[in-house]
This record gives sequence, C-alpha cells and structure tokens, in this order.
Amino acid sequence: MESSDYAELERLRSTLVSSRAATVAWRELLIESLGDRICGSGRGPTPEQIQTLASLEEAEQRALEHYLRFLASISLNADRPSC
Repeated sequence: MESSDYAELERLRSTLVSSRAATVAWRELLIESLGDRICGSGRGPTPEQIQTLASLEEAEQRALEHYLRFLASISLNADRPSC
C-alpha cells in the first residue's frame, strides 16, 4: 500500500469518526429532549431536529460506505501482482 493510500484511508477514517460523533451527540440531545417531554418539563424534539438527526445518520452512512469501499479497493489492489 502506498503512502498516499494510507493518507486517504486516514482521511476517510477521520471523516467517519467525526460524522459518527456528530450523530451520537445529536441523538443524545434528542433523547434528553424527549425525556424532558415525558417528564413534563419540555416540548420534546421538533420535526426539524428529527430531520437533522436523519441527515446526520445519512452522512454517517455515506462516510462508512466511502471508507469501506476504499479499504476494499486497496485490499484488492494489494492482492494483484506488481508488474
């Protein structure tokens, strides 16, 4: 594997980790908001907040797919004999 492959793999991994962290943090906020609503001390998550979570989850899924696709491509290339 070339150094540029390592760099790209790390960039994709970092993007995935950041995306996952954003999704987890937003989900946590919505759970807290829902808990407040159940306890009668809040209004609960808005439709916009729920849509934001859905968008973050989609971005996380895309980041995972890009990471796995690149990982598979470099793995396949590693199995090929060099000329």
